[in-house]
Amino acid sequence: MRSEDEKKTLVKTVKMTKNEETVIKNKAKEHNKSFSRYMVDAAVNGGGNTLSPQIPVMVTNIVNKAEEIAKQKNRRGITALRKDVEKLWSTLS
Repeated sequence: MRSEDEKKTLVKTVKMTKNEETVIKNKAKEHNKSFSRYMVDAAVNGGGNTLSPQIPVMVTNIVNKAEEIAKQKNRRGITALRKDVEKLWSTLS
């Protein structure tokens, strides 16, 4: 059960354009959040530039692969690693 400080009791009205609403809906969906949860998180955490939970996992996997490649001097591994980095980059873009 939430403490009194954590209970969500306030309701605010926000004016925005239809385009802004669409953008926010899409970003909320991308982050698997409700519209209101995304808006609050974006405001509290600096404009919505929060990392999805998959990003740290992707980075960890890339680092682990890089370490293994360095140990084995594996050229094929470098190609696979490059693809992983490109996927991460496209996710962040």
